[in-house]
Amino acid sequence: MVYSTKSQPTPRRVILLEDEALSRMLLTEVLTEAGFLVSACENSSQALKAFKDLDPDALIFDINLGDGTSGVDLMVSLLRQSPDVAGVLLSNYQIAPDKKDKELQEVAFIDKRDLADPQILITTLNTVLSDSLRPEESARFKKNILSELTSSQLEVLRLVALGLSNQEIADRRETSLRGTEQILNRLFTSLGIKSDTKTNPRVVASRMYITTLGIPER
Repeated sequence: MVYSTKSQPTPRRVILLEDEALSRMLLTEVLTEAGFLVSACENSSQALKAFKDLDPDALIFDINLGDGTSGVDLMVSLLRQSPDVAGVLLSNYQIAPDKKDKELQEVAFIDKRDLADPQILITTLNTVLSDSLRPEESARFKKNILSELTSSQLEVLRLVALGLSNQEIADRRETSLRGTEQILNRLFTSLGIKSDTKTNPRVVASRMYITTLGIPER
């Protein structure tokens, strides 16, 4: 189930995977109150579906799920598909997971006992979301026309500004062509770009990126 908020026009999208119902409900409330759009999932199947449908900015996964699935393994798998998505892992144990997988190098870890202070989750999430931006973009990102894009949309826009076709973008990101087209459609909508006979949305979007963040590096 997806919970929304009216606190900002384009809330950041978060997939929360927590098999314990009470914890899932409480964490969803905390995140929603902080201005995030939350897809709350109780098992890996729901999380996989949400990942395909939501175009998330971040994943918050419990490490130990009741169905025997490892939240760590699932997160690694999804971050391989979308490396620009931020990640937070939750556990009842104080020992953080081994970060031998490169996908986990920028993932944050929170001991669930620390969640008695809800601000810890929000601060951690905002930190990993900020870290998911490229260094050349982070300083200029917060107050510009692109700031309401998801991290996936921003990465796709960067590739559009480089002149890549939809298929080339899909190949570069190791995703489907259909998924890339869906991200682009949402991206154009977020930027208020309408397609008509006089306007090429890709050209307009590329100009916005270059004007705001400069010419992207290959």
